[in-house]
Amino acid sequence: MDRKFILIGLLLIFLLSSSIVSADTIYKAGDTIKIRTPPSGFGHTALQKPKYMLYTLYNPSGEIVFEENHPLIYVHETVGPGIAYEYYDEYEMRIPAFSQVGKWKLSKTLHSEVLWVLDSPDVTKDLIFEVGESNLLENLLAPWYFTKDMGLFIGRISGGLPFHPYLIGVVIGIIIAVVLIVKVVVNLAVPLNGTKKNGARK
Repeated sequence: MDRKFILIGLLLIFLLSSSIVSADTIYKAGDTIKIRTPPSGFGHTALQKPKYMLYTLYNPSGEIVFEENHPLIYVHETVGPGIAYEYYDEYEMRIPAFSQVGKWKLSKTLHSEVLWVLDSPDVTKDLIFEVGESNLLENLLAPWYFTKDMGLFIGRISGGLPFHPYLIGVVIGIIIAVVLIVKVVVNLAVPLNGTKKNGARK
């Protein structure tokens, strides 16, 4: 009985230690980052109705990888028309393919209906997270992002695909390889069948 209690105790210690280690998550290509603003409860604004959150993803070199205007999940008048509002937002972003290893940043700014930035401590706090190594398959199945600053009047344009473009080439290569293998097998099988038929006729 004592040995069982010892084994159970060791198992509990192992599970607790593993959960503590996993608290500092290291993300890989294709993993999903989830963020809520504010983290709990609601944010509040006065005289300006909040409309959307601008999310900007930076790699460890400080370069902008992706940017998106995300309409707020919830906006509600708390006092009266145009006086005060409460809001919150939820957002998900997947780690892009072939990501640099290191600390990434997801920043956020709240904008009003007239496109003014509404500063708030619970909004302007950036999300910092760690990205580690990813294997080839994880990279191919991870999203591919692009971004381009088009100047003052147009602003930044961002877009992407749910997978890396290299995956298209890999799939086409596999299809071609399968077709060639089938063709070779068929060409090898036909002469053998023909020889058997000719032999049977003799």
